[in-house]
Amino acid sequence: MKGKIFLKFLFFTIIFFFLFYFRNLVLADSWTEYKCQGTGCSDDALYRICDETSCQPEAIFQDCQSWQICKNGLSWSTSTIPACQCSGSCLAIPSNPSPSNGAQNVLLPITLSWNVVNGTNSYRYRIEGVLENYTANNSVAIDEAGNCLLKSNTTYSWGVQACCNSDGTNCGNWSSWTFKTGLTSQLLSPKNNATDVSIPVTLDWCDVENAQSYYVQIYKDGEVYWPDLITKTNGTLNSSVTHGFETFTKSTSYQWEVAVCLNENGTKCGTNCNNDQQGEECADYSQRWSLTTTAGINILPPERIAPFYDPNQPDKVPVVNLSNFLEWKSVLAAHSYRYEIKKDSTVITDSATTSLRVNLSSINPLWDSADDFDKIYTWRVKSCWDDIGNQCEANWSEPPWKFKTTGAKPTTLNADNTIIPVKLDWNDVSGSASYKYEVSSDSSFAADKIVATGVVETSETSIDYPNLVQDTDYWWHIRTCADKTGDVCGEWSNSQSFKTFKLGIPSNPRPNNGDKLFTYDKYISWSPVVGARAYQYTIDYVELSGEEKNEKCPGLVGTKVILPTITYSSSVLLSLECLGKYHWSVRACLDKNCQETGDWSGPWLFNFVQPTPVGKAGLVPCGRTIDYPETPWNEREPCQFKHIFILLKNIIDLLLWRIGLMILVLLAIATGVVYYFSMGAPTTMAKVKSILKSAGMGYAIIFLAWIIINLILSILGYKIGIFGKWWILSF
Repeated sequence: MKGKIFLKFLFFTIIFFFLFYFRNLVLADSWTEYKCQGTGCSDDALYRICDETSCQPEAIFQDCQSWQICKNGLSWSTSTIPACQCSGSCLAIPSNPSPSNGAQNVLLPITLSWNVVNGTNSYRYRIEGVLENYTANNSVAIDEAGNCLLKSNTTYSWGVQACCNSDGTNCGNWSSWTFKTGLTSQLLSPKNNATDVSIPVTLDWCDVENAQSYYVQIYKDGEVYWPDLITKTNGTLNSSVTHGFETFTKSTSYQWEVAVCLNENGTKCGTNCNNDQQGEECADYSQRWSLTTTAGINILPPERIAPFYDPNQPDKVPVVNLSNFLEWKSVLAAHSYRYEIKKDSTVITDSATTSLRVNLSSINPLWDSADDFDKIYTWRVKSCWDDIGNQCEANWSEPPWKFKTTGAKPTTLNADNTIIPVKLDWNDVSGSASYKYEVSSDSSFAADKIVATGVVETSETSIDYPNLVQDTDYWWHIRTCADKTGDVCGEWSNSQSFKTFKLGIPSNPRPNNGDKLFTYDKYISWSPVVGARAYQYTIDYVELSGEEKNEKCPGLVGTKVILPTITYSSSVLLSLECLGKYHWSVRACLDKNCQETGDWSGPWLFNFVQPTPVGKAGLVPCGRTIDYPETPWNEREPCQFKHIFILLKNIIDLLLWRIGLMILVLLAIATGVVYYFSMGAPTTMAKVKSILKSAGMGYAIIFLAWIIINLILSILGYKIGIFGKWWILSF
């Protein structure tokens, strides 16, 4: 703008002197006069040509702009030449402020700006009560030095003058605007867009009045990378936070912002908040500031941990499976790691991770084919300062460590075929996660010949029925697996064969063959058979005893009184009712359901007898080991509902013919004694009669019950007279 004004002034000056010189040559008797149009803004400088008789009409000598006034003459003069000059009173008042007039929640620090005013060489600006200064530009950053000049949540008045001079003088009128700062803080250090920032980094901002906590968010690649809630310590709230290599790493750009919170937890929900609710009770975030950390940091290679390998003992190579990990220690300033695995000189994987270990199951080339098992690999790792393993140090951990994949063939196979289940065992293979086995009924191991297959984590297993049956040849082999499910395995071992045993025949019967089995001891037993899980026994009734009174027993002769029955022990309690001779046999079972059995024993013979009765029958008429001949019923019968009536009869017999009669005799003696000593007193005689009457009624009731029970037993078929042999006292 200044250059244009100068060129215009120079052009008109040259034209003036040319005309003046031409006039003197051609019209030696004419001259030029000058004056200002007026004293107002944009009044032009004029000129006219005169001679001795008259003057020509005036014309514009210099066109003054709206921000200029004409100086050096209000009257026509040939010697004084007027000129257009900037005047502060003519300059326009700056407009279009930023922040706009009355703006709210203005973030700190702020940059004040306004429109360009024509004719200005500088601007004077002020924030009332805070600062006043001038600038050559139409914008100015406030508090670049970080002196915390402006406060949060405060209204400020500000204005700008347009000035003619570059030193902020000869200015026009002030503008008048306001803004209110938000409840935010402003940056102190490091400066915005700072580079080569050393680690640890201290983020510092201006204190905010009434703040109870601050919520800081650090960004990397545009995403929130590290949220941080700053609370009071010993009642003091610090407006700064320091982070080391756990947050920052070398040669990386970060952004950060801070929010002022009005409670100590920085949240609406207090202490019971989810992570995504942090900062909800805080004000708006500040401006987002940037920094770039220094590149002058040397990050060391990681120290490896597992699988442990000692380079000084190269023959001791650790063996691994799918459950093992490559592990190393964390390194200061490293945020990711790059690892490399080689087979011979071929790199099979070169990848990155943010973890401190890598599961070998995720490295597919290790287990792609049978050729990958039982092979030696080398590996190494290096540190990276980004999160994706692209920006890494040049140095690897050295020397490369070795490991060997599991999968070697088991070599020592043993089978214990003494009994079923058959125990299979083999030598332990280093690094194995599991073993897969197959048992076949044919040495070809065809799919339809496989009788058992499975996966075990130990170097032994047992094969049981129904996979195996008796007296049969089998073949088996095994292979080592790198996983626990037996899906990733090495080659099969050489096969081995075994033959299963045959169940033995039970022996040593009890009672011995031909001996007696008494009714009070109904147990039969035999010697256990090796490998048996159950037994089957059967009993035939072959001859009736002359002592047997049970009417149904003759019909059972020649029948199986006990069909083949399964038992899980080598002894059985029988429930026989009929006296006489029996044949019995037993066989061993390989399974609990006796689907796979051995041969029957025997048959063996025993004579089922009762001991000679001693004494008399008791009250209980059933379930006894001896049948008393004096009773019309069989005491060896199992107790049934009908025996309740016989039991009642026996009890009533006892009461009626034993206890009742004794009571009557005792009452008679007692009444006689009472009558003798009362000397025939009437009251005493009344008591005696009452006692005798009650005793008689009670005895009559018992007698009536006795008759009813005998009647019921007679109806049920027992050979008992209606009144029984009542004339015989049953003492």
